[in-house]
Amino acid sequence: MQAARQAHQRVLEDERDDSYSFGFAHYLDTATAAHEDITLPMVSAFEALKGASEVARRERSVDVDVYFECAAQACSRLGQARRDRQQQLEQAQERRAAAR
Repeated sequence: MQAARQAHQRVLEDERDDSYSFGFAHYLDTATAAHEDITLPMVSAFEALKGASEVARRERSVDVDVYFECAAQACSRLGQARRDRQQQLEQAQERRAAAR
C-alpha cells in the first residue's frame, strides 16, 4: 500500500512540475520489485492498483487510499482462494496416492 501511495504521489508531482513521468506502473514496479514475483496474486494486485491509481488521477475528489485499500483487500482474498485451491489439489493427490 505504501509503495502504491508513493508511486501515485510521484506521478502527481511529475504532472504538477510538468516533467517527464515514467508512470505509475514503473514507479510501483520499482518500489515493489513486482517483476521478481510474477504470480497470479501479485499480477492481480499490481493491475488493481494501476486501475485504482488511474481512477484517482482522473477524479481528484476521490480518496486514493480507499481505492488502494479495496484493491489490496480484493487481491488478498484472491491470494487466499488460490492457496486454498492449491491445498485442496495437494490433498486430493495425496488421497489418490494413498488409495493405490
